Amino acid sequence: MTDNENVESGQSPKEQPEQENQGQFEEVLTEAKADESTSKEATIDESLPQDAINMVTMTHLLGLIGFVGPLVVWLLKKDEHKFINEQVKNILNYQISLMIYLLAGFLLCVILIGAVIIPVLMLMHVIFVIIASVKSSEGKAYHYPIAIRFLK
Repeated sequence: MTDNENVESGQSPKEQPEQENQGQFEEVLTEAKADESTSKEATIDESLPQDAINMVTMTHLLGLIGFVGPLVVWLLKKDEHKFINEQVKNILNYQISLMIYLLAGFLLCVILIGAVIIPVLMLMHVIFVIIASVKSSEGKAYHYPIAIRFLK
């Protein structure tokens, strides 16, 4: 648009590029929101067998009482389905990480910081396991936020 056309349409020459930039900005923002929504909800497979979903959900809940249950499930069921293998490895990674964090908390009890760290870790543990169980019951993959990847 030329300056004469801008004057005829009632727009100053400065307003036209701002409107074009605003349109481009909205387009990029819309694309970014679409990409973000697809990346947040990572699912392994739309047609997961209900047995695999139930096994992973049960294994997340077994993680509340320790890592022996998830370890047994992984050793017995890792070859049955890719979803089971990946999610139970995630659970084991989280359980190992949690044990390391708790050990550090117990060592820090000497200087009284551990007395704060341990209850916070246990509360986070319960919350994370509940969230993971709900997500896995929907057939969605869940990755624990504080887990270190030991098993890949």
